[in-house]
Amino acid sequence: FFFKQKTAYEISACLVARRCVQETESMLEAIQKRDQCLQMKEKTQERLREEQLQLQKLYASQTVQSAVFASKSREKELQELDFKIKQSQKEVDDLTLICDIITIIQGLWEIPNFKQQRRQNYYKVISSIGEMEIQLSIQ
Repeated sequence: FFFKQKTAYEISACLVARRCVQETESMLEAIQKRDQCLQMKEKTQERLREEQLQLQKLYASQTVQSAVFASKSREKELQELDFKIKQSQKEVDDLTLICDIITIIQGLWEIPNFKQQRRQNYYKVISSIGEMEIQLSIQ
């Protein structure tokens, strides 16, 4: 598709455009991956809030009942829910760290490098076009 043009100038322009599109799509994909990580974190935080609310309800229902009649199954349920909450909290902490690292890497290195590369490629293309126009005008 890109090589159906007749001149080297047109082929070069298409190759440069194709490379720019690929690099831009790669950067967009990296940003989308960060967004997915943030969404995972939000879902995990929501699950954590639900588990904490469920634990509060269990504790509230336990205080209504007499301590004498408390069953071992309720205690086991409380322990399991407490364990789930601790696991969810660890997962939220891990996802927070991962999201922060991704944000820092993208913000400090990837995006500035991407902008600089775009700018350099733009200047190279403009320079090449100028040189080609000079060569064509001489011929």
